[in-house]
Amino acid sequence: MTEPTTAYSIVSARFDEGEKCGRIDLRVADRIRPLIVTRRALLSIASPPRASQARLFQFLHSFCEIALAYGECDPQHAEILVVTATDVRRWRRGHSQPEPLWTWQGIGSIAAVPSPPN
Repeated sequence: MTEPTTAYSIVSARFDEGEKCGRIDLRVADRIRPLIVTRRALLSIASPPRASQARLFQFLHSFCEIALAYGECDPQHAEILVVTATDVRRWRRGHSQPEPLWTWQGIGSIAAVPSPPN
C-alpha cells in the first residue's frame, strides 16, 4: 500500500551555477515553499553523478516528492525546505524494492515428480 502524496505544483525552478544547487518554488496548500536541492543531492540522484541544470530538470518532480516525504526545513530559515544526499538515498531505498518474482504461496502443494526409470 502506498502512502498518499501531498498535492503540489511547481511555480519556478532554476539552477544556481555558482553554488551548483537547485532552487525550486513549490505551491503546497496555497503557500509558496522555497526548496533547495543541494549539490550533493544532485550528485546522488543518478549515475553518473552530475550537478547540472539538466540533472535538476530531469529529476525535478522526484526532488519535489523527496522534499515532501523526507526533506527537512533549514534551521536558519524555517520556511525553506532542503533536500540533501541523505534524503535522496532514503528515497531511493524506498523506491528500489522490486516486486518478488516468486512467492512461497502454494509451495506445500508441489506434487512429487517421479524419478526417471533406470
